[in-house]
Amino acid sequence: MIIPADARSVAWTGVRGPLLLELENGRQYGDEEFVALEDGEPVAVASAHFHTIHKNVWTPYVNWVVAWTRPDRRRRGHGRALSAWIREEALRRGCVRLRSVAASRDGAAFHLALGDLLWARTPAGVLLVDSPLDGRMFPPGPPISVRKWTERAEPLSRAEVLSGDPLLYDV
Repeated sequence: MIIPADARSVAWTGVRGPLLLELENGRQYGDEEFVALEDGEPVAVASAHFHTIHKNVWTPYVNWVVAWTRPDRRRRGHGRALSAWIREEALRRGCVRLRSVAASRDGAAFHLALGDLLWARTPAGVLLVDSPLDGRMFPPGPPISVRKWTERAEPLSRAEVLSGDPLLYDV
């Protein structure tokens, strides 16, 4: 079950370190948090910011900020459930795209497994994710959100995503 979260239920998941700081900082900017429950206990957390103003063909979009599952509860579908919930909510709110970053190899593999498009690796050690939510086609070339980092007309291949230097949170 996925429910909206508060700071207390997020803390109960056990998330720590840089991701906890990301969650705390995101609250200031309107990020919404959700937890996955297993037997009534919060075991996974995700946060997202729904940008619902229509400015151009690339908007509105959801920025999926954090995804984390307790290590002892991984590989049970909690991340996929949170992803599905965020995507459904984004579509309900009129979003056409999902944007995110993958800052670990596990995160990159997770986005690949979900079918997301990863476009570029930044010097800071993160991969940029930008995928359509509703199957629509966007103008050719890279999405507007990644053009600072790439001019590629197609996303990175699986091999490109999973190779190269460690990502920010791999260390």
